[in-house]
Amino acid sequence: MQQITSSGTPIGSPEDVFVGNTATKPNLALTSTATASSVYDNRYPSVNVNDGDLTTVWISKGELNPWIKLDWNSSQTINKITLYDRSNLTDWAPGGTLTFSDGSSVPVTGILNNGTGLDVTFANKNVTWVKFQVSGGSGTNVGFPELQVFNSGSPTPIPTPLYQQIIGQCGALTAMAMTTVQMDLMQPYMEMPHTTQLIKRKVLLHLA
Repeated sequence: MQQITSSGTPIGSPEDVFVGNTATKPNLALTSTATASSVYDNRYPSVNVNDGDLTTVWISKGELNPWIKLDWNSSQTINKITLYDRSNLTDWAPGGTLTFSDGSSVPVTGILNNGTGLDVTFANKNVTWVKFQVSGGSGTNVGFPELQVFNSGSPTPIPTPLYQQIIGQCGALTAMAMTTVQMDLMQPYMEMPHTTQLIKRKVLLHLA
């Protein structure tokens, strides 16, 4: 079946539909223990980097290229880390290297100097610790408000029979009506664990 615009004009063939969710995944850093190469003073301890609060910050003592490490008591499966640099414009950690307990490492570049988080994604790793070594730092006391660690999962394809059911029921409906049919049929999948928020659609519908 062809897709149609809200005016009923065919615009092409639909593609696969995927559902998935990263927004509801827990931040695994919250259950870790944070240690650092140095701490400026007791107002800015290493534990601030994994307390889930972007208003607190870990600050190193006179280091441009410090390191911060998160340890877990048991193995964790992870595939995404979000790094937040300090929001001031003086102290900046533009990049560095993530190393893991499994012996692997991931280079990091492009951390913004304004407190905006940078997502670093990679294939699943089963690890008990991760360490970030800053390189190219500038300022006087480089640090981080937060390191967040996730197992973001992966999109799950909706089964073909359901997809065909969606197509079969759409008929010559407008794109807006197609959206309603699609969402009704997808509801059971939206209610599956870890798929409650994000619906990724590869142009099943295209509203012109």
